[in-house]
Amino acid sequence: MNHDHSDFHEHYVSANPSEPELPQTASNQNEKAIPPPIEIISSETQGEETYTPHLTMDTPLQQEQPVKDESKENTDTFWYYLDRGNKLGPVSVSDITALFGADKIDRDTHVWNATMKEWKVITETELSTIFPQSLAPPIPAAQLNNNWIWVVALLPLIIEVLKQIIIVLAVPKGFPAAYIERVYPGFKLMNDLTPIAFFGINTALCWEDEKHLTNAGYNTKNMMWAAMFLVPAYLFWRANKVKQFPWYAITWIVALIFSIILQ
Repeated sequence: MNHDHSDFHEHYVSANPSEPELPQTASNQNEKAIPPPIEIISSETQGEETYTPHLTMDTPLQQEQPVKDESKENTDTFWYYLDRGNKLGPVSVSDITALFGADKIDRDTHVWNATMKEWKVITETELSTIFPQSLAPPIPAAQLNNNWIWVVALLPLIIEVLKQIIIVLAVPKGFPAAYIERVYPGFKLMNDLTPIAFFGINTALCWEDEKHLTNAGYNTKNMMWAAMFLVPAYLFWRANKVKQFPWYAITWIVALIFSIILQ
């Protein structure tokens, strides 16, 4: 008697639900192990039609390359700067900007980072952009008015020459110098007041010169302290600030030596 095999299989499965299914052949397993194609719907449209590319297992995935942010690299670069001969840092560009706002650095500050071979003035580097465009550079040294500073340089000799002229005019010729203060008390007072006069005149002249440098666009912070207590330091500092040879500083030293000889 002939039986339909499909009807027999359905009857067998329904009658024996706990029986495991028949093992699959190797060919069936291979066919089942291959996943179906992956469909990726793109948002790209051409006119009114939607373009839908199909991606299979053999299609290589294209990953987007990260965009190199050069501005971030500049921001992440750390810098060192010089302050009174001391190397300070590392600091970021934002720190440099804050230091400029706090008057800790200026256009003459030397800076360095790992990409540089030597120290450079900040205005010669990419950090020059931190200075406002409205901030004009200092005027050239050749255009500076150095009249006041030359008076400061010659001041020791000027004061001593004035003293000797007064002595020549007031004291008879041939009068012993050792007895001048005893016979003329005014000369003793003049000698006692000379250091005070020198300090006052020197401070006034340096203050005028420092104000002139400030108006010319130079940073003169703390320079007046040097002018009041150590004149040569102010003169050498000024020459270095305006990039001039320190002739007036050397002149002050020579004038001081001659004033001592005249005494």
